[in-house]
Amino acid sequence: MPAYKNDTGRWYCAFYYKDWTGKRRKKKKESFATRREALAFEHNFLEEQAGAPDMTFEALCELYKDDCSLHLKQSTMLSKFAMIEKHILPRFRQLRVNEITPAGIRAWQNEVLGMGYSPSYCYSLHRQLSAVLNFACRYYGLASNPAARAGSIGRNEEHQAFWTLDDFRCFAMTLTDPAQIMLFYLLFWTGCRIGEALALTWHDVGSDSIRISKTLSYLHGGVYVRPPKTRESNRTVKLPSFLSMMLADYRRISSYTGVRLFHTTSSAAARLLARHAKQAGLERIRLHDLRHSHASMLIQAGVPAIAIAERLGHKNAQTTLRVYAHLYQSTKDEVVSVLEKI
Repeated sequence: MPAYKNDTGRWYCAFYYKDWTGKRRKKKKESFATRREALAFEHNFLEEQAGAPDMTFEALCELYKDDCSLHLKQSTMLSKFAMIEKHILPRFRQLRVNEITPAGIRAWQNEVLGMGYSPSYCYSLHRQLSAVLNFACRYYGLASNPAARAGSIGRNEEHQAFWTLDDFRCFAMTLTDPAQIMLFYLLFWTGCRIGEALALTWHDVGSDSIRISKTLSYLHGGVYVRPPKTRESNRTVKLPSFLSMMLADYRRISSYTGVRLFHTTSSAAARLLARHAKQAGLERIRLHDLRHSHASMLIQAGVPAIAIAERLGHKNAQTTLRVYAHLYQSTKDEVVSVLEKI
């Protein structure tokens, strides 16, 4: 680790290191007052920077995008990278990844907070930036995630509304089209996701169950069919007898429509849900809240969490308990009643 003195009497160091791609590069740093300072710089650089990604943040985002395209649904991709391109790239685009600091991220966070976005949107923006930098930590040698050290902003405010059985019956009474009735009954009584329901074909329908093995979305005029969200989402969902009979009747009257059960989009179904909820005088909920409604109904009926997890396609019962912890809180009084009886 030699250091050298130039013609002006200042010290400099010059050495080789391997970058994040494994390529051998030369590094030179000048204008140190002492030899000790030059050697300290070389030591610190080799300890902290060699092997870390010195690509631009924009180049890292392209690598991250290519990786995500192999693992995420197209709709998720569009949402994720719309946020990155609009709010994150303009600030960090030309910075080297190993030059991004917690202080720089904190300054960006303060700008975001001043734009008047909701706490949940600010939280999502921070998570997107952190995800890109975590990708660099995992695969490209970034020593630590500066977004994690900067701390989060906003808060996660995932809203979980749900309908009771009486609410759903009021809603269903406003429907007249057989396809609409069948779709919403299936969502409410099975807890499947909208993409899973739209992907169903008649080959997936058994005498007393449906087989969920794919999800469907419509984007920019194209139809995208992919495996479901997780490995556990590949599942067979048993149906109550009345729902099996409804499916049989629906198949008889709609046999001419093709292989798939439904020919609509998630956005069209969401608009329909909002319109008929208003007609029924009910609280407006999202399509995904029909899944929460199904889970709530099972929890209130005392169905074990492990059985609910299997039905919903959760990874395990812990996921179910985490997502629906607020509903399990309502069973505390029932537990006390049981203990009193014992």
